[in-house]
Amino acid sequence: MKNYPFSKKTIQALLAASIAFTPLVTTGVMAPQEVNAATQTQYSSVDQLVERFEAIYDTLSDDDKDVLLDARVALDAMTQKEWEDILDDVVVNNDSVDLGDKVAVAKAIANVIYSATSEELSNNVEAFQAEYTNSKVQEVFGSTVTSTSLLNYIAEVELQLFDLLSDEDVVSLSSTEFYLILLEALLLAKNYGFEEEYNALTSTIDAPSIFTIKDELQTKIDPSGAVKTVLLNAFTNLDAPTRPGTGGGDIGGGGYTPAPTTPTEVVKEEDQVITKLPKEKVAEVVNQITTQNSVVSFVLEEVAAGETAKAQVPAGLFSEAFKKNKNASVEVSTKDGSYKLPVNQIDVAKLAKDLGLSNADDLEISISVNVVDESVTKDTVAKNNLKLASKVLEFKVTASSVDGKDTQEISRFTQYVERDIVSSTAFKSTSSVAVKLNDNGTFSAVPTLFDGKTATVKSLTNSKYVIVENEKTFTDVDGGKNWAETHIEKLASKYIINGKTETSYDPSADITRGEFAALISRSLGLVATDAAAVTFDDVSSNQAINKNGEIAAAVEAGIIKGREDGKFYPGNKITRADAAIMISRAMTYVNADLSGLNNKKLTDLTDYTKVGASSKEAVEAVMQADIMSGFSNGSFGPEATTKRDQMAKILDKFLQFVKFVN
Repeated sequence: MKNYPFSKKTIQALLAASIAFTPLVTTGVMAPQEVNAATQTQYSSVDQLVERFEAIYDTLSDDDKDVLLDARVALDAMTQKEWEDILDDVVVNNDSVDLGDKVAVAKAIANVIYSATSEELSNNVEAFQAEYTNSKVQEVFGSTVTSTSLLNYIAEVELQLFDLLSDEDVVSLSSTEFYLILLEALLLAKNYGFEEEYNALTSTIDAPSIFTIKDELQTKIDPSGAVKTVLLNAFTNLDAPTRPGTGGGDIGGGGYTPAPTTPTEVVKEEDQVITKLPKEKVAEVVNQITTQNSVVSFVLEEVAAGETAKAQVPAGLFSEAFKKNKNASVEVSTKDGSYKLPVNQIDVAKLAKDLGLSNADDLEISISVNVVDESVTKDTVAKNNLKLASKVLEFKVTASSVDGKDTQEISRFTQYVERDIVSSTAFKSTSSVAVKLNDNGTFSAVPTLFDGKTATVKSLTNSKYVIVENEKTFTDVDGGKNWAETHIEKLASKYIINGKTETSYDPSADITRGEFAALISRSLGLVATDAAAVTFDDVSSNQAINKNGEIAAAVEAGIIKGREDGKFYPGNKITRADAAIMISRAMTYVNADLSGLNNKKLTDLTDYTKVGASSKEAVEAVMQADIMSGFSNGSFGPEATTKRDQMAKILDKFLQFVKFVN
C-alpha cells in the first residue's frame, strides 16, 4: 500500500469529486438495491451496488456490454490535459488544491463510478479503500468518519438518487431539475445514518462546478448517449427490490417485495399469519444494533382475504435493544405500509406487572399493519365526505403473556411514532393529509410528510389511518386576494385551520389566544388524556376552541400555561410575543432539530428592549428558526396583535421547521 500523497485540503477535493460524479448514475452502471440502515454492518451500500450491478449486467446483451466497455475505454484513454481542462474551474472551497491532485482524485472516483463489470467495480472499490486509508480520512473528519463509511455514503446517495428518479422521465430532465433531485438524495442518504459523511461531503460542494464536471465528462466518454439508452432499457426490464415500506418502483413500473432482515419463522394460527422472532435469536438481533444502525426490521407475509398479519417478538427485544441504543426502533413492513416503533415506548417491566406476570420473559409484543376492509369504515368516510387517496391501514401494538391468556393493547405513546402509508400513485402533498378514523364516526388530521408514493404519518396514538385529498379555499383569499393565500389554502386543506364561514376566511381579523392554542394543538395531532380536565377557570369543554379537548391537550403538552390568576384568557387577542412563546414551547415538545438555526440575535431588533423577560428566549428561538421575523423597519412588535393570515404563515413555517408538513 503506497503512502497517501495528498494534504488535508486535497482530501476535501476528493470528497467534492465524489459528489461531482454521483449524478452519473443515469449514465454510469449504478442502480438501487434494498438498503436497510439496521443491517449495514452486514450488507453495506457498496455491496448493494455491486449486487445490483450484477443483476443489471446479467440482463444485457453482448452488444449492450460492448457499449459499456466502449465508455470505459474512452475514460481510460482521456489524457491528463483533457482531465485538467474539465476540472480546471472546479471550486471546492479551497483554491489552493493542486490541479494535478484534483485529476488524481477525479480519476479515482471515476474508476469506481464508471466500472464496466461487477468484478471491476469490486476491485476498484478495494483499490479506493487501499489508497484513501481510514487514518488519513480521520485526520480531516475525526474518528466517526472512515474510508468505508464515505464510500458507503456515496453509494447510498446513488441508491437514493435512482429511487427518486424511478418515476421520472430521466431523459428529459434538465440539469437544474436533476440537481434538485440530487440534493434530495443527499439528504435522504444522510437520514440512513450518514450524518457525519453528509457534513463532510457537502462542506466542499459547488453546485455549478458539479454539473460542469458531469456534463463535460459525459460528453467526452459517451457523446451519443448510448450508455444511458442501454441502462434505461435494462432498468425497465429488471424486477428490483427496494426498502421495506418505501413503496417505490423501478423505471418500468411494478412493485417490490422486500426481504426479511431478521431470523424469523412464520406460523399460521386460524386467520392470523404471524412472523415470529424466536427468543433464542434476540441476542443475535440486538448485537447488530449500533449507533448508526438502530432499526430492527421485520417484513410481514402477504395475507389472503379475511386474514391479518403481525410480527410477534419477545418483550426482551425491546428492553435489551434499549440498553444497546435508547434510540433504537423495531420496524414492521408490508407492501402497503410500515410502522416504526421506538423501543423506548415499550415499558416491559410495567406491562408485565399490569398483566400480572412475575417474569418479564413471559411477555410478548405484537405489532401489526393491516389493510382495513372498506365496509368497516365506509360510514365514517361517507359521513365526513372524505376523498380517500390510499387504503385504510390499522396499526396496532399489543402486549400479551406467552400463553395468550392475558393481553393489553398499547394505543398511546409519549412521543411521535412514525408509520408509512404507501400508494400506487404519487400523493399531492399540498392538498393531502393523513387522518385518523375514530370509532365514533369522526376523524382528526395528523402530521404527515409526503415523498412521492409514500406518506409518513406522525402520531401519538394507534388507530385506523388513511390519506385523504381535500382542496380548500375561500372567496376572500382565492386568486391572489390575500398575500398568505398559499399558507391558508394549504393548512385549510389539511383540516388544520377553518374559515369564519364555509366560504370566507376573514384573513385580516385578529386571532385570539384560545384559537391560536387550539390550532397548534390540532396541527400537532395532540390528544388529551381527559378532554374535560381543563385547569383554567375561563376554559371549559363546552367552548368551541376546546370541543375536542384541544386546550386540555395543549396544557398536557406544556404548550400553554395561563396567567398567574389561574385564567387563560382565551378570548383575548394574542400578541406576537405570546405567539412566539407558544410556538417555542411546541418546538420543545416535538423535540425539534435545532441544528439548522441561524445566528439572529434578539439585540438585532430595534425594539428588543420592549420584549419582556418571559418571552425573550422564545422570540429569539422563533427568529433563529425563521418561523417569525421582524418587520421591515427592524422591529418585532412584541405587543402587536396577530392577524389570521399572519397566523397561517407562522403555523405553516413552524410545521415545516419541525418536519410535520412538506
